[in-house]
Amino acid sequence: MAGVVAALSAMLWVTTAGPVPAVHTISADDAVLQQAARSGFRTIVQLLEWRQVEPVPGEYYWEYADWLVRACEHYGLNLVLRLDHPPEWAVRTGHSPPVQLEAYAAYVQRVSARYRGRVQAYIIWNEPNLAAEWNGQQPDPAGYRALLEAGAGAARQGDPGALVIAAGLAPTNQSDPQAMSDLDFLQALYAPGQGTTWDAQAVHPYGFAQPPIAPASEHHGLVFSRLHTWQQLLREQGVAAMPLWVTEFGWTVGPTDPADTWQMVTLSDQADYLAGAFALTARAYPRVPLLTVWNLAPHLAPHDPMSGFSLIDPDGTVRPALDVLEDTRLLRRSRAANALRAMLRRLTYRPESVEALAADVIVRLSDTDIAYPHWAKPHGGTAPARTWETTFYLDDQGSGSWRLVLETMQVEEQANLIYINNHRLDSALPVIGRTPFTSVWTTSTLEVPAEFLRSGANVLRLELSPRPRTQQDIRYEGMQVRHVRLMR
Repeated sequence: MAGVVAALSAMLWVTTAGPVPAVHTISADDAVLQQAARSGFRTIVQLLEWRQVEPVPGEYYWEYADWLVRACEHYGLNLVLRLDHPPEWAVRTGHSPPVQLEAYAAYVQRVSARYRGRVQAYIIWNEPNLAAEWNGQQPDPAGYRALLEAGAGAARQGDPGALVIAAGLAPTNQSDPQAMSDLDFLQALYAPGQGTTWDAQAVHPYGFAQPPIAPASEHHGLVFSRLHTWQQLLREQGVAAMPLWVTEFGWTVGPTDPADTWQMVTLSDQADYLAGAFALTARAYPRVPLLTVWNLAPHLAPHDPMSGFSLIDPDGTVRPALDVLEDTRLLRRSRAANALRAMLRRLTYRPESVEALAADVIVRLSDTDIAYPHWAKPHGGTAPARTWETTFYLDDQGSGSWRLVLETMQVEEQANLIYINNHRLDSALPVIGRTPFTSVWTTSTLEVPAEFLRSGANVLRLELSPRPRTQQDIRYEGMQVRHVRLMR
């Protein structure tokens, strides 16, 4: 049935000429994804930081990534993950590529296998033509090609159906140890006779204060129409069929560095230029199937240079650019496709179990850092950690009760509290009676009245038991929880 839903929404989409409208998020939350879907974007591009997922070898933190995948599925958004920002332990100073290839490939394979069939594409690294993105080392197309081929092979091993995208390059004419011209980098990456093992090339055609129609022959080629130059270069290298995915582009209304004020545009120009870029791409660049606005991130600080590109102000106010984009034919049609997909999902998707926390993700609430080797670290990394919250999604909560099922270990306090959408469940998690209680997982089942739930996003909160006054100075080891799900 999921295939029928996808096919019907695709039928509506193909009536619209032009690229798929996408937006790049930065640590998106539920409100951002709701805004993206409501505006008519069909795809989310986001970085999944290796250093956050695997800060030490073999120790994985999947909670946020799992939520992101679930949320995009609920809102009908395609998800493209960029995989870079390595942990310190994987960095190879003085080498190219500047990370352990085997470790990076293992990370890519682990991510793609975990989200097999649920993530549309993986971008292998970001802007390797800049030393700042290449661990401070001089850009090296051969070194990046080795990383790309290793990443592509690992991604296909984990998910043969996912697309693999070569990293977007920073548009620059600079050629020194700090940066390499993106044109020279592409020419080396696609040197004749080398072949390709990836599906598309990402590009970042920032406008640099010029309108999207500015020709590539002007302003040193630092214009949106650099797309034409890239396409011409790929034809000359014998890979004319290679699609170009725009995974970042935009215009800034407020850089904080005085040296970058030449890039600034007005709010009105930002709106007109973004809308114009979508129209121009639909008309002039048929081999650009994805156009991604950088960025949708309302939580950025006002002094953050990335904030100037955002479609939303730091205070949450929608900028004119988003209003204008929403009124374009492309996003109007995309909203219609999103609405059809959501309606069909509600009619056909009736899961018996809805995930809130995966079976292999452990959350520990505790007053103390003391732990056995098989215990997780306290939630958030340090104690005390007495509250945990997550979001799960229901297309239709129905009229009957649900059951909250979860596995716990180390429960040593009475009356730990569970809330769903701020409704406290009557039942509390029981103190574990099985021994040894520090090593045995126990499954608990609690009834959840349908009126506690709602269609869409639902917030589950777990709190350690409130202390009697006589015990407020006692430090407890708390509890661990995993495999949390709602079941009919």
